[in-house]
Amino acid sequence: MHGQKRAEYKARLLQPDTRAKLGSKAQQWNHLSEELLKQRRRLFASPPPLSDTVTTTEGAANGGDAAAAAETAPSPEVLLALTEKMLSVNPDPSHLWNIRREMLVYLIQSSQPSAFDTAGDNQEGDDNNSSKPSTLDIEAELKLTAHCLQRNPKSYSAWFHRKWALVYFMNGTSNQEHWANMKSILQSELELCAQFLQLDERNFHCWNFRRFVVGLLGSCGGSD
Repeated sequence: MHGQKRAEYKARLLQPDTRAKLGSKAQQWNHLSEELLKQRRRLFASPPPLSDTVTTTEGAANGGDAAAAAETAPSPEVLLALTEKMLSVNPDPSHLWNIRREMLVYLIQSSQPSAFDTAGDNQEGDDNNSSKPSTLDIEAELKLTAHCLQRNPKSYSAWFHRKWALVYFMNGTSNQEHWANMKSILQSELELCAQFLQLDERNFHCWNFRRFVVGLLGSCGGSD
């Protein structure tokens, strides 16, 4: 409703075409929600073998999601694709961001060798894990949250996820190249804040995030 008069907004909702479109979108959303929760239950009820690969990630992101995903073994990649699709439409549901973070951590932790693995003892296992991320794809999370914040600049959940992604990535390693990259990312975050505040200087979500970024930048040895 941002930027719209309440009376005009309510009148538009009463139009038959608008009501039909919204009803159809609601059905699609419910279908995706059911599929997402079902896939998550299946994933933790019976974890797929490490050799399983995802063939329906693109389908899950492009419209044939539920039917295609249901025919394959559950995987975190499919769940990530579903959450991205849903959050791009509505960035507010916190449970979707929770599931996304859960899957991101699941993938990263599953890529790390267990205490029982020894170098060179399991070449097949190494090959299977080679396609799994060992660190957070920070660019992907920043891109997704930026898109979500363009739809709703005051989305609590989207701002929180952006904070979480920065901290998780920041704690991933401690070499000099990583810190230099982190400083560059945080400087870009300050530029993003400036853009949002130009649109609405009263956006306290953005001011809060900016203070958070300045704090991180200070811990990296940078300055505002």
